[in-house]
This record gives sequence, C-alpha cells and structure tokens, in this order.
Amino acid sequence: HTFSENWQATLAVVGSLLLLVIFCWLLVALLVMGLQRFLALTQTKIMALMPVVYVGLRAFSRQRRPSQIRTTALAMTLSLLVVVVSLRSELLTGWQAQIPDAAPNYFALNITESERDRWHEYGDEAGISSQGLFPVARARLVAINGQPTAERAANNPDAQRALSREMVMTEAATLPLGNKVVLGQWHGNHQQASVSVEQSIAQQLDIELGDKLQFSFANQAVEVEVGSIRSLNWNSMQPNFYFILSPPLLKAYPYTYMTSFLAVPQQADALYELGSQFPAVALIDVGDLMAQVKSVLDRVGLAVQALAVVTVFAALLVLVASLRASLDDRLHEQSILRALGGQAATLKRIAMVELGFSGLVAGLVGCGSGALFVFLLGRQVFELPMALGLGTAVWVLVISVAAVIAVGLAILNRVYAVSPLVIWRKS
Repeated sequence: HTFSENWQATLAVVGSLLLLVIFCWLLVALLVMGLQRFLALTQTKIMALMPVVYVGLRAFSRQRRPSQIRTTALAMTLSLLVVVVSLRSELLTGWQAQIPDAAPNYFALNITESERDRWHEYGDEAGISSQGLFPVARARLVAINGQPTAERAANNPDAQRALSREMVMTEAATLPLGNKVVLGQWHGNHQQASVSVEQSIAQQLDIELGDKLQFSFANQAVEVEVGSIRSLNWNSMQPNFYFILSPPLLKAYPYTYMTSFLAVPQQADALYELGSQFPAVALIDVGDLMAQVKSVLDRVGLAVQALAVVTVFAALLVLVASLRASLDDRLHEQSILRALGGQAATLKRIAMVELGFSGLVAGLVGCGSGALFVFLLGRQVFELPMALGLGTAVWVLVISVAAVIAVGLAILNRVYAVSPLVIWRKS
C-alpha cells in the first residue's frame, strides 16, 4: 500500500496472485486425478506396450502431494513469465493495430490567432491536410454544483488523479470526428453556457446532465451547465478533449490553437519549411514518440522479465527440495527394482518420464492460466485484443520439460549410482 498509494490496486494485485495460486493448484490436482483414473483403466494395455512410460506415470501419480506441490509452484511462476512476455510483446503492438492506417502522425501546438489563416494557406500549398484547428486553453475544474471538487473527490482516488492537474479545454459548435453523444443533446451553435463531458471522466467525477461545473481559467471563474455526455475514440490520433465548451466561451480567455495531421516521408522538406515558417509552433512527431515509448517498455519489460525468470528458478529450487526429501524412498525402491533385474539405464528412463510429465503439466497449466490472465488484462484493463502467441506457448513447454528433466536427473543421479548391496547393508 505504501508503494502503490492505492489500497484498491494493492488488493487487486494480491487477490490476483491468490487466485492464480488456487487456479494452478486445482488444475494440477484435476490433472493428477485424471491421470490416476486413466492409468487404472488402461493399466494392462500401457504396461504391455510402454512399461517404462507406465511406471514413470505411476510414480508421478503415486506421490500425489509432492508431485502436486512442485508442479504447482513451477506452473505458477511459468504463468507469471507468460504474462510478462506476452504483455511486453503484445501491448504496444495491439495498441498500434487499433490505430487507423491514415491516422495523423503529427501534432501541432501553440498556433496563435494571428497565424491561423497563414497556417491554413501553407497547409493547402504543401498538401498537408489537418484535422481542423481547435482553440485550446488550460483550466481547472474547481466545483460541481457549488461543492468544491476537493471535497467531492475526497474518497475517490481516480477522481483525485483526474483533478490534480489542469485540463486542456476547447470549444466547438460541431461535434468532433470520433465523438458520439450518449446522453443529452449536443449544444451546437446555441449561445448558452454549456459543456459536453467525456463519458469516463463523467463517471469518475459522478457528473450528470444538468450539473453546474465551475472552471478556473487563469484565476477567472466560469460556470457552465452539462448539456451532453460523449463517448470518443482515443485511438483516432486526433485532438480529443474531456470537456468541450459551447462557443464563444473559451475565446474570452487566453488561448492558442492545436491540430493533428498526416505527413508522409516524401513531405519531409515541407515539414522543415513548416518549422521555419512557424518557429513558435511545437511539432510533435508521433512516430518518434512511439519509438521512445517502445524503448522504455522494452527496458521495463526486460527488468520484469528477468524478475519472472528468477521466480522460475525459485520454483526449480522447490523441485530440488522435493526430490531431495524423497531420496531415501527412491533408494529403497530402486534397490528392489535392481534386485528384480532392472537396469540403471531403465530406471533413469522411468525417472525421465516422471520428471518430463511433471514439466509438461506445469507448462500446460502455466500457459493456460497465463493465457487467461493475458486475455483478461487485455480486455478489462488495456481494452486491447491480446492473446498468448503459439510460439511463446511452445517455447515455455519445451523449456519447462527440459529444465525439470535436467534438474531432476542431476539430483537423482546418486540414486542410480549406488549399488543395491550397499543399500541392503545399511538397512
């Protein structure tokens, strides 16, 4: 809670981890029970065709609790690794896939009223088609229906974050592209003090139609009535606003214009000339911005992915501890099998089946639970179509099986190196 500064987010993370543990445990338990049932029904056939496989699977299911503990521990950490890897690869890609092909890739800020006509003229000459100029000014929402927003948002962390900064406001008589009125009526060109509110912030601040909102523009107060609530497409890459005033309210305060436009690589010279013609205008290259975001996400992703790999190693340590605890029982069992004619190589193959099946179950459960979490995160949190890639799933399964076999055989090698006579004499 100290680090997140949001007890709800902390509880959500802790709850998700607990659900992950329970989900993995139950899934592994069901698979072990299913294996026991399968072996009981097909014992004769499997024993006749693949005796090594049967004995290996039987060893896994017979030690039900230890097998379930080490398999669940590995499955849970693999699930976290799957989520981290998938988020790193899918998050930015999924967002970019939702951006329209002809979406603007440049934003222009700080266009003054005196530059407005000249901006249109230069854009027409250079073949740069903008999304229209939006007058903008910064303001702070200070009261709702006469109640200070600090009081209204006292117990709402989301509302506090929304109100902690100044908001970029605009005015418009025509409903902007990508916006849709879901409640009320668009104010149009009516000479009334009205405002249209974006749907998500209206929910955060509990704003309804007819509410009176008071804004502060450079310490100058203005009160408006909520005339409509809008939904909008944030992926349109055009200027989007939480609050849109009815004209001409905004132009009574200091303002500039902003816009967005699409520029292809062949228009590089025109962009350079644009910067020369309008030196005070700030041009933001969305492509460069996305490259920087990708670089940051890659670095953060590598750090979190490294942490996830460490947790997988921790799960392998659980495997080591579990196998070491079973060494005495395995020594006794192998002495009996060796006395009955079993070869050390055969016993190793049996162990490989047992360990390989444990790794396979852990990989399947880890991929399944991880894929479910990735899907839910994409749908509920990021609102993006996200799924576990087939390549990632195959890679996780192979690594899981190989790691469990390698670590397991390294621990159990001493079992097959001891002569049965030595074990009997110690007994």
